[in-house]
Amino acid sequence: MGLLLVAATARTSGAESTWEFCVQVSATVQVAPAQIVLNWPQDTYTQPASYTVFRKAPGPSSWGTGTTLPGTTTNYTDTNVTAGTAYEYQIIKTTSHIPATAISTLALMCR
Repeated sequence: MGLLLVAATARTSGAESTWEFCVQVSATVQVAPAQIVLNWPQDTYTQPASYTVFRKAPGPSSWGTGTTLPGTTTNYTDTNVTAGTAYEYQIIKTTSHIPATAISTLALMCR
């Protein structure tokens, strides 16, 4: 296992529960073979329509193209990582109640 540096944020709006607006993410970093696994619990409030996972280097402001996963998914494995390199991930949960407003962001270092 490698060193894991995490900085997480979640965006919410109104008086709704934060569970509805965020993805409670944990991560595991592995050096050999190099991979980062993002895990989150299944949403018990409502079945999400999808999750979209974005990745970028810490400097750029653009997240680029994301990977869309089914709403039943509870993890994402990124094997396109290099030891000693920092990555930031953003996960957007889309539900029928709240389209594309549940956002969680975290920063990781693969070491």
